[in-house]
This record gives sequence, C-alpha cells and structure tokens, in this order.
Amino acid sequence: MSPTKPKVRLGVVSPFLDKRNGMERIVVEWITRLQDSFEIHVYSQRVADLDLSNTVRHRIPKLPGPHLANFVWWFFVNHLWRAWDRRFRGLQYDLVYSPRGNRLNTDAASVHILFVEYMERIRSDVNSPKISPEGDPATQKIHIGLASHGVFVFLK
Repeated sequence: MSPTKPKVRLGVVSPFLDKRNGMERIVVEWITRLQDSFEIHVYSQRVADLDLSNTVRHRIPKLPGPHLANFVWWFFVNHLWRAWDRRFRGLQYDLVYSPRGNRLNTDAASVHILFVEYMERIRSDVNSPKISPEGDPATQKIHIGLASHGVFVFLK
C-alpha cells in the first residue's frame, strides 16, 4: 500500500472574496470546487459566500479610513503576513494565486485584459501613430512579468 500523497498547498491572496463581484465570484467558485483536492489558504480582509470549513483563513486586518489608504496598507501587509507565515510558521506554498495582478510575490494572477490586443483595437479607433504597444515600457513590463511566471490562460 502506497503512502497518501500530500495535497498541493495553494495560497489565495485577495482583499475580499464574495459572490457579488465578478472575479472574486469566480475565485469563490474555484475554491469551492478545489477544497477536496488542495490545501487552500486564503489571505483576505473579508470573506463572504464561502464555506471555510476545509480552507485555512488568514485574516488581514483592515485599515479604517479612505479606500486608497486601505489599499496601500493591504498591498504591503499581505506580503509581510505571508512572509511571516513562511519564516516563522513554516508555510511553504506550491502556488500563490491572486485574482488581481497587483500583489507582490505571487506565482499566478488573473488578467482581465490583454494590453497588446487592447492597444491594437484602440489604435485603429483613434487613428494615432503615437499609440504603440511595442514601444510602450509599461506594456513590455506587463508581458515580461507574465512570461516570467510561465502561466498563461487565454479567454475569448
């Protein structure tokens, strides 16, 4: 008889998860379907519409005040929280996923728009030779970042 293979440990990083918002709704559905096959850890300030009985929740405190201040707080604190768990609790993830691409140190993220395709479409709309995805450093940085992770999902 072979020993039981440990579950893949998945870290999910999102300021909130619920079924009232588009991408977050998809993530809640994914977690619901993957709970039996993966060890899932959720780093979040708010979770709703998700049964957490088979999921480990790491509650990140919310900073009171303006949304922008909380966003900046979240951006850095979730990274530090995960680093603390990695260093002092020995939590090593096989994959860290974020439904948004604006997190430090994630392995995979959902992309809502393919910027080169978007630039090609608006170039014809505005008929401007100044708009060029090939020469835009921001567009190039996005593609380099995505390519370094080796994770691509294309939806049409």
